[in-house]
Formats: sequence, C-alpha cells, structure tokens
Amino acid sequence: MWCRATMLLVVCGLLASFAQAQTNWREISPDVGPRIVKVYGAGGGGGLENYQTGFFISAEGRVLTVNSPVLDTDEVTLVTEEGNRLTARVVRTDPLLGLALLQAELSGGIAPHFELKSEFSPAQPGDDVFAVSNLFNVATGPEALSVQRGVLAGKAPLELVSPFDPTVKREQAVLLVDVVTSNPGAAGGVIVSSRGELLGMIGPERRSRVTGAWHNYALPTNLLADAVTRLEQPPVIPTSEDSAAQRPDAAQLARRWGFWLAPEISSRTPAYIDDVVPGSAAELAGLQPDDLVVFVAETSTASVAEALAVLTSQREAEQMALLVERNGELVRITLNLTKPE
Repeated sequence: MWCRATMLLVVCGLLASFAQAQTNWREISPDVGPRIVKVYGAGGGGGLENYQTGFFISAEGRVLTVNSPVLDTDEVTLVTEEGNRLTARVVRTDPLLGLALLQAELSGGIAPHFELKSEFSPAQPGDDVFAVSNLFNVATGPEALSVQRGVLAGKAPLELVSPFDPTVKREQAVLLVDVVTSNPGAAGGVIVSSRGELLGMIGPERRSRVTGAWHNYALPTNLLADAVTRLEQPPVIPTSEDSAAQRPDAAQLARRWGFWLAPEISSRTPAYIDDVVPGSAAELAGLQPDDLVVFVAETSTASVAEALAVLTSQREAEQMALLVERNGELVRITLNLTKPE
C-alpha cells in the first residue's frame, strides 16, 4: 500500500509539473515564437543539413545564429513563425564562438526581437527552461518551432583563445541544460526561462574529446552581447586606391608568400589554404593545406574576398601574421620574407 501511494504521489507530481510547464509555455509563446526564425541556405547533400535556427536581436532585422556551412552562400532564407520568408545576408562572423550576424531584408515594420544583456544570466541550476529551435526541420512553413522542456543543469567553463595570440586563453562560463539540443537544426536556437527571458543561444555542436559525449549547452546572453559588439564593428577595408583590380591573385600570393587560397566560388567562400609552395615563407612558417584563415594581420577574415582585401594592404610587408583554424584549434602563423643572415 505504501509503495502504491508513493508511486501515485510521484506520478501526480510529474503530471502537475508537466501541466505547469504547458501553462508557462502557452503564456510566453506569443512573445518568444515571433522572435525566432528558421534559417535555410547551402547544404542538403553529403550529410550536411541546409537548415538551422536564428533569432532577431534588433528591430532593424539583425539576426544572430551559428556560423556553419548553411551560410556558405550569398543569401539565406529566413522563415518566421507566421510563414513569412525573408532574405538575409551575412554581415560578420566570429571565428572564436562560431557565431554569425545576419541582416534580414524587412518589408516595412519592426522585427520583434530579444534584447541582449551584458550581465550574466540570473538563472540558477534547477530552474525550468525551454529550448526553442528548428529541430530536425519539422516546421518548414507557418508551423510553430520545436519546443523542448528541461532544467538548467549548471554552469561550466568554456575555454576561449585570444584571436591575436592563441597562447592566451581564458575561460567563459556557459549554460548546461539537461535537454538534448545537440541535434540537426537546433544550433542557433534559444534557451528561455519559464518567464520567456532569453538566457542563451544553443551553440554549435561540440563533442567531448574525453568521453565522446555531445554537449548540450547554451552561450549565455552576456557572451552574445560582447560578441555582437565586436561583430558590429566594420572590418578594415583597404583604401579606395586598393581596388579589387589591384588585389593579389593566386599566382601573386604563391610567388610572394608561398600559398594558394581556395578558389573563390562565391562571396562567402571560406578562406581555406588550398596548397603551400615547398621552400616558401608559408611552408617555413608551418602553414598547411586545409588551414582555415580566420585572421590576417589581426583583422577578421570570414571569406576569400575578405582575406584578399586585407592581403592587399599587406603588399609591401615583410612579415605577416595569420591566425588559422586547424583540426578545431587556433594556430598563429607568422610569415617572414626576411631571410636570416
């Protein structure tokens, strides 16, 4: 009798908790849903999804999402909860956190959006949370986004590397949740409290090198606010005399520095190293094929076009610093044209 009574109390408690969660979501969904968009772009073959999630962070149509192959195209399509389709382009990307800032073309009106706060999330372990995203692309039109209910499991450090010196590292706390968000389409979605407050953004998929388990985490709002501040700053653009016609081509780069960039298929083609000339400054510095160039001379370069623009300003330089991503790690490479005596 005691066991039956205990089980009945547990079941009743779970049902009450579930009913409360449904009530909470019904109350906040009218505010949360319109602020999130389904993102569609490149991909769709070779095991690469062509969809993910993003959310508005300004009335003018700024959208924050994860940087992924989905964005490897000149324009992406955003689908709102009401089924409206918007065209958007990539403004800047953050190679450290794997974020991308988009600008949507609004046809009049003001975009409902989340306000990014610079202070750390007040949520505490055990608090109820909702993960809202374009999970598995089950909502392709005017359907509502996928909603997962869970709790905040805790906060843990995420190691970040300085973009200018990869030997300088710092730890930034992220939010861990007990709901499985490391699935296709979820990245770029939001974690909100039971009151609809934005707590963080579901980050790019990451797997533990120790256990092999996928991490279910969110980048907190204060980290996002700092990143957006950086992304809103315009990149270094060569002066008017450094026109596109004067940018170095592949042969010039190979002759001077000793490396070839990947062919520029579109304005969003990532700046991968295609090949390295034997005996060149690039090879001596340790540059390798398939390295992804994310900084040139301490300037963020999210594409071949941006890399060439900065390389133009380095035509007369005898030394040049590159920051490349290699096997998930950031590596600083210093090319030196001055031969040792």
